[in-house]
Amino acid sequence: MSLDEKELVGVAAELMRRRAIVALPADLRERALSADYWRKLVPGLSVEGAAGAEMAGPAMTDETVAAAAGAVANHGYFHVEEALAPQATAAMRQAVEALVAAGWPAGFSFVYDEFWRATRTAPMLRFLRRVLGEDCVQLEGIWTHYVRPTRGSHGWPPHVDSGGYRERPEAIGVWFALSDATLDNGCMYVVPQDLVPENIVRGFLDLKSFTLPETKQLLQAARALPARAGAMMGWDFNVIHWGSTCHGGATPRISTAMEFSSRAQAALKPDQTVVALSGPLPSLDHRLKLISRSLLSYTRFEPLLAPFGPLAQALLGGNGPR
Repeated sequence: MSLDEKELVGVAAELMRRRAIVALPADLRERALSADYWRKLVPGLSVEGAAGAEMAGPAMTDETVAAAAGAVANHGYFHVEEALAPQATAAMRQAVEALVAAGWPAGFSFVYDEFWRATRTAPMLRFLRRVLGEDCVQLEGIWTHYVRPTRGSHGWPPHVDSGGYRERPEAIGVWFALSDATLDNGCMYVVPQDLVPENIVRGFLDLKSFTLPETKQLLQAARALPARAGAMMGWDFNVIHWGSTCHGGATPRISTAMEFSSRAQAALKPDQTVVALSGPLPSLDHRLKLISRSLLSYTRFEPLLAPFGPLAQALLGGNGPR
C-alpha cells in the first residue's frame, strides 16, 4: 500500500511518539510486571481477581452454538451477534481505549482477566469443544486490534492462520468486536472455504500469484462481515480473511482475537505454549510472556509495534518466539 505525504508524516510522528514511550525500558518493564499498575490504569477490570459478572451475551444459546459449529463445518467460518454481554463489551472497549491513550499496544489488554474469561463462559466452552473436541486448548496467539478511524487505516492484510497445514486443521481463530465494525471503519472479510479452489485452500501460503480466473473467483466469493459491538466471529486456520481499509468511519474499530485447537493439533507444534480452558487463568507473568511472544510475531503486520520489541524481549527474559 502506498502512502501519501500526509500519511507518511503521521506514521513518522507515531513512531517518534512510541520511541519516546520506550526510552526507559526498565521503567516500562516494572510497570508491566505490576498488577497494581494495571488495576489503577483500568479500575473497572480485574487482574488475577475473582470471577466477575457473567460475560456471555443473550445470543449464546444451545441453538446458536449448534448453528455456529455447523457453519464452521460447512463454510469454515461463523458469525454470532450479541455473543458478549453489553456490560462486558463496554468495559473491555474502555480498557483498550485507556491502554492506547497511555501509549501501550492494544494487545496488552490481555493482562486483564476479562479478556481470558470471554472464551471461558459455559456456552463458549460448549462451542469450542463441539468444534475441536473435549480436550481442546487455547494457543499462544492472542491480540487486540485498534484501527484508527482515519481514511487509509486498515487491519491485517489477507492471510490464513494455518502456518502451512496441508490438511484441514482442527483449529480456529475467535474474534470479538468491542466496537461496531462497519463497512466504513474496516470490518472483517472472509472467503468462505467452500467457495475457494482446492489448490488455494491447501497452498495459500506458498502461492506467489493467482491466475486471472482464480483472482476473479476469490474476489466474487469474498464476504464482508460488519458486526455490532459484542459480536463474535471466527474461522478455521485455512480460511482467507483480513481487516479491510477504513473509508473514514467515525469511531475506531476495536476487536480482540484468540486461537484454539484440539490437543492433537497443538501437539504438531510442541514448541508452542498452550493454555488450558479449565482451572485458573494464567498468572500475570504468564500473560505478559504470551503478549510479548505475540507482539514480536505480529510486528510483521503492525510495524508500529517495533519500538516495543526490547520490552517484549525483556519480559521474555531475552527469549523471543521459538
